[in-house]
Amino acid sequence: MKHPEQLVSRRIPCKLLTPPVVWSGICLLMACIATNLIAEEFQSTRASGSTIMKSDGAKILREGTRIETRLCLCRSAGDRLVVEFEDEKRSLIALENLAAQRILKSVVDDTNDSEWMVTGQITEFREHNYILLERATRASSSQ
Repeated sequence: MKHPEQLVSRRIPCKLLTPPVVWSGICLLMACIATNLIAEEFQSTRASGSTIMKSDGAKILREGTRIETRLCLCRSAGDRLVVEFEDEKRSLIALENLAAQRILKSVVDDTNDSEWMVTGQITEFREHNYILLERATRASSSQ
């Protein structure tokens, strides 16, 4: 059996239990709890519908929303492609890929070649939506 003086020497030094260290630990714990609560609230808000209101009142679509064979008007904006869905009065910038490149080239070459049927997926970045085009066909050839 150990002597009581040996047990005392193995105790946590009192310097580690000073108020600044204790308060720092409590603050860190509270910050972790608050972050988890905010994240859960954000996830439940995102899961509740397919659109979210931006601070200026406009609606943004959820990331991953599918666009299936929709008629749109395409135009160039510099070296980017803008896809406009007339039925929703919504304009989206197309992310750069081969489908967007093909449409952009056609629109730049012939401004009358603006109606396309597109399939893709919505992405979201800094409260703005973008579209990742997966398939595009001219509207005149598909009708």
